[in-house]
This record gives sequence, structure tokens and C-alpha cells, in this order.
Amino acid sequence: MNVFLLPIFVLLLAGSAKSKPCCKNPKGQCDDVKIEHGQTYVCTKTGWIPDCPTIIEVEDVLYRFFDTREFTSCKGNINQCVYLSHWREFCMNGNYPIVSPVQLQPEFNQNLEEFSEETQDQQLVYTYMNRTGAGPTSFDMNTASQPVRHYTIYSKDYYYRTVCGGFSWTDVNGNVKQYGDTNGPYGLVVPVATVDIPTRGYIVEVNGRAGDVIDRLTLSVLNSITGDVRPYTCGGIYGTLVDATPPPDKYGRCFMVSIAGSYSDYLKTLVFTWTCLGN
Repeated sequence: MNVFLLPIFVLLLAGSAKSKPCCKNPKGQCDDVKIEHGQTYVCTKTGWIPDCPTIIEVEDVLYRFFDTREFTSCKGNINQCVYLSHWREFCMNGNYPIVSPVQLQPEFNQNLEEFSEETQDQQLVYTYMNRTGAGPTSFDMNTASQPVRHYTIYSKDYYYRTVCGGFSWTDVNGNVKQYGDTNGPYGLVVPVATVDIPTRGYIVEVNGRAGDVIDRLTLSVLNSITGDVRPYTCGGIYGTLVDATPPPDKYGRCFMVSIAGSYSDYLKTLVFTWTCLGN
């Protein structure tokens, strides 16, 4: 081969390698993005994979995107996406959107006393439910640094459907404060604590539905001793779905410490204050 043609030959090889697509059907270079049926896909060396969906719902349980891992125990097209639910980490088996969660090990230490001691950079985060259409009366529990022994949430009929009428909260001294309509017969006690008191329950997820009023409110309480999580709900099935849990990919694990908002004869708007570990 003529030595003068060697550099040209090498350049042709380099250009050929560079132009070889990472993905097929359709062709694409690495890091290219496409959108099909509202889902974003990213081109990688292993082909087109869905960008990690922000929230996945499986059997009425919400899984929120947390981070990505090079290796997990899952198989599928989003197996590198890690999700948080009730402070536990999960990967997803199967091809999105048909997936099933698999809990990762080891589990995060569920003891909230250690959580408080080990956290150096806790931050307050605010989330909202139904930010428009405020009621005539506003309130602010202002309990970010105070203990709450328990909440009681009340369901109420509203134009032929069930909504959240109001709630009350009890401090460690037994004092009770009420917001909205708390006279209905359908009250549900939510045992929680924002500091070290005997119940040791912490609200780690909040979601619900809202329209003209707060149609539905679900508070998920983590027992810091057993690690068990139980949801407590007032209201019904109507309204637009609202996830008021801070996104864990940005804020890490959080627990709710205070509520503000507005009401008339019903709860109208809610603002949640969270203490977050960071991610």
C-alpha cells in the first residue's frame, strides 16, 4: 500500500466508525432522544431505552424516581432506574410500562432517631395541593420544630361525592386544634410524631386528589421501629391526582412536619412542610 494513502485510509476508517449508529429502528447516535406516544427514549450503546419515568404506579402504589445504578437485580428496559417508595429502594423488572417492582438490598436504616442524628444538611421543602381557589380562612400549624401526637382527618359529603372536610391535630400536651369541618362522623386518627415520642410514626408520603376542594388526602405513616408503612385516607375518588411528596431524586428521603392552607366548609388548599435528607 502506498504510504501516502495510509492517512486517508485511517481517516476513512475513523469516519466510518464515528458514523455507525448506536441504535436501530430508527437509527440514532448515542444520547439522541426520541418521543413516542408521550414517552421519552434515549439512545445508548444497548439501543433505545426509556428515560426513567418520574413516577410509576403499580397496584395503587406510587414509586418515585430516585437515581440510576449501573447494575441492579432487575431485567428490562429501565432496569437501571431506581425508585423510592415508603423510603425503600426498588428497581423495575420488565419492559416499561409493564413492570413489577423488586426491592433492593440492603434496606435504608428505618430508625428515625439515627436519621436525625446522622443528617447534617437537612433542608425544609414545601409542596402544595390545589394551589388555586383559596378558602376564606387560612391556617398554619407552624409545627416544623414541634411534636405532633396525632392527626384526625374527616371525610364529608360534598355535592353527592365524598371529600376531605377538615382535620385536627393534637400536640404532646393533649391540646387540639381544628381546621375545616371536623364535625362529621367519619374521622380517622393518624398516629404520628415529629420528634421522639412513644408513637414514633412519621408521615413519609402525601398524595391525593383535588378540584374545587381537597377531594382526597392520603398520609402514609412509617413506623420507625418496625419499618411498616400504613396509609390513612379521607375523601373519595374524584378530582385530579396530586403527588405532594418531594421528588426523591432531588431531595432524598423526607418526612412531613407541618401543614398550612385554607378552608371554608371544606379543605380548599394545603401546603406541606417537609424535612429532607438530600440526595
